[in-house]
Amino acid sequence: MRRRAWSALVVVGMACREAPPAQAPPRAPPPRAVDSGGLGLPGRDTNSSPPSGVAVVGPHARVTLGEVRADVDASSDGAQAVARILRQRMAFFRACYEMARSRGERFEGEARLSLSVDADGHAQRVTLTGLGDDAFRECVTARVRTVAFATPEQAPVAYTAPLTFSPPADASAPTQ
Repeated sequence: MRRRAWSALVVVGMACREAPPAQAPPRAPPPRAVDSGGLGLPGRDTNSSPPSGVAVVGPHARVTLGEVRADVDASSDGAQAVARILRQRMAFFRACYEMARSRGERFEGEARLSLSVDADGHAQRVTLTGLGDDAFRECVTARVRTVAFATPEQAPVAYTAPLTFSPPADASAPTQ
């Protein structure tokens, strides 16, 4: 009995040593960055993002942010912080506009974004007026609701910001 157990152990040990070493799967090439506004839209290949708040030139639509204003009780620092955060999310707004254009919507001009930031930095009562269809406005306001803003000293604080949307230079065909 002992001899059988010992020989079985030796056979198992030899089988383990003779197995080829496990090879790691080949590495995939690093993904190429695509400027699609983070929403799964087709975009242009790029290795860097455009500066915050700068409209992308080329086949993309242009979106610009005007001066963000706070209600009379808030400091200008709060409005500047909100403007900085909105500028960082310009690709989201552009993507909403390009999605509306891909559905056949044809509009351009200024819209007014209104929001209230609560004590936790969450956007409340977010509305977009003056431009676009319901789906476009819901797209923009849904993106703003996901943003974390700096907590205001006295909450809630209401802000308004003009957003100007314009089609790409070659606007004869819908954005694909």
